[in-house]
Amino acid sequence: MTQAGQTPQRILMMVADGFDEAPATAFQRTMNKAGIHVDLAAPEKGLAQGWHEGVWGHHFLIENSLDDIEVGRYDAVYIPGGSRSVQTLSDAPKTVDLLARFAADGKKVIAAGDARSLIDRAGIEATIAENGDADYEVAPGHALIVASTAESANSLRWLAAA
Repeated sequence: MTQAGQTPQRILMMVADGFDEAPATAFQRTMNKAGIHVDLAAPEKGLAQGWHEGVWGHHFLIENSLDDIEVGRYDAVYIPGGSRSVQTLSDAPKTVDLLARFAADGKKVIAAGDARSLIDRAGIEATIAENGDADYEVAPGHALIVASTAESANSLRWLAAA
């Protein structure tokens, strides 16, 4: 786990079939370039298929089920949008509990697009990023809601902030 002002070392990305592939892979690529490891987790281990430009996209290996996740191993959690993915995550009993635990532990929570509904269900206060602004002021235990691929990638600055 990181100290305030340090770049996180490990981020959890929660996905299910139908997650928005482009913003999720852009976020993962940006984090990896910064030396941050991103673990994918879903309601079940196996494969999750992305959704890309109105059609099914690539398959992604999921090595962690939500039941296996230990919040203490992560510095932050990111949930990409995608209505199918968000619905599946919403139906999984562990999702809301995990998000609430991330927030209660003061960890950073980022949700893209329609994944905001999961933040609302977990009872987490949220700040909405607008216009690609990378200078987010988000209170500890609150979530950052992003709408675009650029804002997801720009969230690295917020993740590294004190």
